[in-house]
Amino acid sequence: MQKLLNEMREVLDDADIDVEKFVNGTASAGSRARKKMQAIKKMAQELRIKIQDEKNIRKGGGKVAKKKAGKVKKAVEEKKVEKKTKKGKK
Repeated sequence: MQKLLNEMREVLDDADIDVEKFVNGTASAGSRARKKMQAIKKMAQELRIKIQDEKNIRKGGGKVAKKKAGKVKKAVEEKKVEKKTKKGKK
């Protein structure tokens, strides 16, 4: 997790430089800054998920993990029914 956070800091530092260039009139720097900010957003979401997973593991599953497990189980069951239905039509 620390590695991901450090990577986010590096990308943010790079984005800071591009934002400054954009403010000073370099239009292409704006595109680079937006691209880097999108990458930071994705990394932040990934980090949030890792933190939540770790938190759930420490708690012994937690409500979120149980809810997700229930949804996954339901989806798997629906796929099985769907496959049986398709086989019956052949």
